[in-house]
Amino acid sequence: MSVCSRETLLSASAKTVRTVVALEGELRASRARILEAGDAARRRIERDLHDSAQQRLVALRIHLELTKEKLDRSEGQTMLDDLGAEVDEAIEELRGVAHGVYPNVLARSGVRAALADVARRSANPVSVHGRRLRRHSEAIEMTIYYCCLECLQNAAKHGGPGVAVTVRLSEDDGRVRFAVEDDGVGFDPDAVERSAGLTNLADRVAAVGGTLEIDTAPGRGTRVTGDLPA
Repeated sequence: MSVCSRETLLSASAKTVRTVVALEGELRASRARILEAGDAARRRIERDLHDSAQQRLVALRIHLELTKEKLDRSEGQTMLDDLGAEVDEAIEELRGVAHGVYPNVLARSGVRAALADVARRSANPVSVHGRRLRRHSEAIEMTIYYCCLECLQNAAKHGGPGVAVTVRLSEDDGRVRFAVEDDGVGFDPDAVERSAGLTNLADRVAAVGGTLEIDTAPGRGTRVTGDLPA
């Protein structure tokens, strides 16, 4: 091969590499924009739920109490008590929905506090570790939170009765890591088609430049780990 041909080949190879790198960057940026748009929509929905439906339910609850005070002890008053209890339940359910859409505690206190709040409300045993985790960018914190939340929901749905889950958060050398491990039934990753939930996990982590690993097998639980740049 002549020197000219070799130089032409090397130049073409370098151009190809630059093109691939540019396309990867564009793909990552596109994923990030999609996730940011979705997260912004979650925040807007949470505000709308709080400012409209929740406030109207609270006002209705107050009106029921005021009306009950004007009635004598009667069947009507008992009916108002029952209606008030139903409104209270609706308010709590709405708060739960709003909390799941975009929890205020995540913005206020960070990932660990938000996941600890989820653990307290979980029907299954969930423990969260990682006291020294610092605050990070909104993109990083939301990625970790929603990935861990998806893992917790998957464990509750598919891990079997009484499944226990441990969430570990850590950071060092400019990296933030999370691991969600359950003692459930596990699954064969080669025999299971990648679900929308697992795809969402991978897309979220990739959009912020991180990597995701899933370690599982039938009968030995599931461990999902993420490694993200801080």
